[in-house]
Amino acid sequence: MWRALKFTLVTRLLWLYMTLVGKTTTTISLNKQHRLDLEAEGRRYIYALWHDRQAFFVYSHRNSKITSLVSPSKDGEIMARVLSLFGLDAARGSSRQNPARGLISLMRRVESGYHLGITPDGPLGPRHEVKPGALFLARKLGLPILPIANGVKRKLVFKSWDRFQFPLPFNRVAIVYGSPIWIGPEDSLEDKARDLRSVLNEITERADREACS
Repeated sequence: MWRALKFTLVTRLLWLYMTLVGKTTTTISLNKQHRLDLEAEGRRYIYALWHDRQAFFVYSHRNSKITSLVSPSKDGEIMARVLSLFGLDAARGSSRQNPARGLISLMRRVESGYHLGITPDGPLGPRHEVKPGALFLARKLGLPILPIANGVKRKLVFKSWDRFQFPLPFNRVAIVYGSPIWIGPEDSLEDKARDLRSVLNEITERADREACS
């Protein structure tokens, strides 16, 4: 009973806090046409953002048909509940333990009309390095990767492996989209990983500049 109460309290507080942040924040979007073009074609796609930029993404893309792979751990349970409160979906599974089960869950979500959200340097780093799993997923599902970044003017930066950014209220945030990346069956995953890393770093740096301008 205490565990369930604790999870409920923590997730509600996080939801209330991020709602306050979002409602008191000025948000600008750049290169949004990349996303609109994919949607005009009726395509599903995979959002890709660095692990440290997740917090505001959950608010900015609330109430969207997006699902993310979330660990079956206790921390994952909290994340799954927060996503649910923001109208987002969580597929429970692990990219390290029984990855096939996680892949099947994500494939079913795509078949049901969901986009996917991934952090290619998660869940444990190295920071801002693209792991092959995200690229394999895109190739397996035949979906383009849509790079996205957000820059936050006022934030707390945790002393974690990813230097996680926790936005503060009364803020300014810039959201920047990158060009979609397609991965064909003959493409080198190493080359595509370098491409994705380059684009993510570029748009993340731009988002930071725009947020602080």
